[in-house]
Amino acid sequence: MLFVAFHLLLNLAEDLQIERKMKNRQVIALLMAMLERNNPDLLFIVLNFLKKLSIFGENKNEMKDQGIIEKLNRFIPCNNTLLLQIALRTLFNLSFDQEIRIKMADAGMIPKLVETLKIPGFRA
Repeated sequence: MLFVAFHLLLNLAEDLQIERKMKNRQVIALLMAMLERNNPDLLFIVLNFLKKLSIFGENKNEMKDQGIIEKLNRFIPCNNTLLLQIALRTLFNLSFDQEIRIKMADAGMIPKLVETLKIPGFRA
């Protein structure tokens, strides 16, 4: 049920006005709470949604305040290739913020990312 609901919201968020309304209704907090779940399909949609939202600075700051790096740390590495790819793309979007880069280093992500880069499919 949550998968369908967030998938629908992700599709609706293609319109920037609707995305802003979702942000005002605390969709980021809901998405961050979903990162605790273990359903791979739900996690994929949630990470995809967070990646989309992380493009805007105000969303990135809210994610940073809610501890996104600590929550994404469990996906680097993981056995699910799709989850790993979308987590890496989300981290890439967030990595343009200096504070987030520092949090990545403090969380011990750098060695994990280096190990992930050794896998040919993730070098790009």
